[in-house]
Order: sequence, then structure tokens, then C-alpha cells
Amino acid sequence: MNYTFFKIGFELNLISKNELISFAQREIENNYSDFYFEILLLTTESNSLSFIEIFNLFGTEIQKDEFLKTYSVFIKYIFRQKDWFYQQELLLKYYTSFSIYLDGDDFEFWSRLNDDFSLRKEGFSGCMKMPGEMKNYFKNEIEKKTEGTFFDNLIICLKE
Repeated sequence: MNYTFFKIGFELNLISKNELISFAQREIENNYSDFYFEILLLTTESNSLSFIEIFNLFGTEIQKDEFLKTYSVFIKYIFRQKDWFYQQELLLKYYTSFSIYLDGDDFEFWSRLNDDFSLRKEGFSGCMKMPGEMKNYFKNEIEKKTEGTFFDNLIICLKE
């Protein structure tokens, strides 16, 4: 299992410390791993950077097939956030992790999304019709039916 996805989900506030610790407790009983052991040394009161350090220690480079398996889960749960400007910010953080896997059309959209975000952050009106244009681009992922938490769905994807 590639723990780099945990890091990205954690940095996007889609995975909580409690979820990580609970997962490590369940997994270590059946499948010992130094990763789980290190997570169990932390508590929900631990600094977030302590979690990030563990992800960095055990994570590996994400391959394109792994990215494609988890893409819908990330997009779906980013769009569960209420504020579209925050959705846009999370999408751009997500994009920085996976920009190498984008084709020309995707790259054009993500570049426009980044420009729009930068303009709006500086108080200008932006260059996209928001949030409609963003929601339309991700329509297929948004409409997929999912139940449970982001973390539960991510684990399912990673175990496939």
C-alpha cells in the first residue's frame, strides 16, 4: 500500500489523525508494518508534522495506475466541502501532486483553474465562471455514488 496517498489526504484535511490511528490499530493485528507501529506511537494530540514525517519516511512515488485508481475518490470528497473557493484551493493542492499525469486538455483546465484562483485570492474577479465551470469539469466524479468516509473509500481503492 502506498502511504503517499495518506499524506495527500491528510494534507487536504480529508483524513484525520484519529482515522489514521484507528486504522493502524486494526491493521497491525493482522499485518505488522513499521508504518503502523510508527503511527501508533502518535496520538491525536501529536503535531501534524509528526504524521507527515512518517508519511515521508514510508511513502513511495505514485505510479499512474495508482493515481487513476484513487482519482475519483479524491475529487468526490473534495467536492463535499461546502465552499467552492476552498474546493478550488484543495483541487490545486491535489493537482500539484499529480500534474505529471495530465494530458493536454487536463493541463489547460488546471492552468486556468490556477490562474483563476490566483486572481480571486488577490481580489480580482477571476477568469472562469465559478463554481459552475469547475463543477461541470468534474461532473462525472461528483455524481458517483459513494458511502462512508474518504479514508474508507481510499483504502478500498488502494487494496484493489
